[in-house]
Amino acid sequence: MKKVAFMLSIAALLALAVPALALPTVGGTLQLEGDWGQYGPTTVENQANVSLGFDARTRAGVELQLGNTQTFFDGLKLDQFQRGYLQRLGSLWNGGSQVVTTIGGLRFNYSPYVAWIGRDDSVDGISFEGFKNGPLSGALFYTVDKTLGGKVEANLDQLNLAGTFVTDEDQQAIDITGQISPLPGAQLVGTYATADGSDIVKIDGGYSITPQLQLVAGYRSFDPTYNAKWLNPDVDSFYEDSNPVAEYLGLRGYTAGVRTSAYGLVFSADVDRYEWIDSGIRQDAVRFGAAKEMNLAGNTIDASYELTLPDGGEMEHEAQAAYRAPNGLGVEALYNSEAGAQARVGMTVAF
Repeated sequence: MKKVAFMLSIAALLALAVPALALPTVGGTLQLEGDWGQYGPTTVENQANVSLGFDARTRAGVELQLGNTQTFFDGLKLDQFQRGYLQRLGSLWNGGSQVVTTIGGLRFNYSPYVAWIGRDDSVDGISFEGFKNGPLSGALFYTVDKTLGGKVEANLDQLNLAGTFVTDEDQQAIDITGQISPLPGAQLVGTYATADGSDIVKIDGGYSITPQLQLVAGYRSFDPTYNAKWLNPDVDSFYEDSNPVAEYLGLRGYTAGVRTSAYGLVFSADVDRYEWIDSGIRQDAVRFGAAKEMNLAGNTIDASYELTLPDGGEMEHEAQAAYRAPNGLGVEALYNSEAGAQARVGMTVAF
């Protein structure tokens, strides 16, 4: 009910603003995604984003999210409104940098560890994004439930450093991530995040010996009690590594491997040595993978295969393929020896 009331206040603000503005231009997107699983239900999600551009700097939008039992043709209900928002591009003071001010339903993806809104969610408040001053950039948000958060990033010649924070009356969460290139062909990325005294450490490095041969290594330590209020809630079996908290929560250890390419194929071999922090039980494994972008009659298909040999466990394998048609239709297929077969079909239409 609070979300609906907030949207009505946005509508009232627009009603006052429209007489002073030119006839708006209408734009947006329609999205449909269907997921099928061999051992799970088939789900269909529809999403509509409609925005009105009143001038080059002013935009208002409404987003609708329809679940598995609803379609665009069932009629609209208040609980289908995901968010409404009003945006304005301009400086906050004379001579200030141009920022995008958003009032209403907010979406921010600053850090999967401490500041991330799920793809089917939003939070009501106000945000300022696009601050720039030389190599520095920043963003800030404040929600109706008195949560304050933001991100500051510095992009230097060989060092990128970003700090993200979120604070309210119950919790303070911080993420500091840095990326450095200490020498040609080498790169190191490190993240430290903390919330309520629980910490996350993630370090990844790589060194290219030749254009076709790269060495990689990484270290992870994810406290099993880590539970930042605004961490990434989305889990996707097609892209597990897109959510590091879900993938490594409760684990501590390292990985080392090699990447090489030949005949259009990218081969990988990795050794993982992890333990569950709570119990100390080891979870060691050797992984082999191959990936290729195939061109069939002018159509591009991304395919990959991964074989995992866990220490003391049964062999696991996974195959994945993805294709996007010229008309925007996307098709993905995945087979995992544990989860079975899965498929996804989706399309986004812009207008």
